[in-house]
Amino acid sequence: MSRPPMARLDRLLANLGYGSRREVNALVRAGGVVLDGVTLKDAGAKVPIVRELPRRMTISG
Repeated sequence: MSRPPMARLDRLLANLGYGSRREVNALVRAGGVVLDGVTLKDAGAKVPIVRELPRRMTISG
């Protein structure tokens, strides 16, 4: 099975309209992004682009 495509978290959220990459970085540092129950602290982290991502990720801020 092939691996899903990956994207940097800050770029993905900026492209989805959550703000500029700088604003998204601040959101992540403030603990506003949770993936699979884990609060993400690195806006440069690579996340898999998969169909179930909206169910797995929570964004608050």
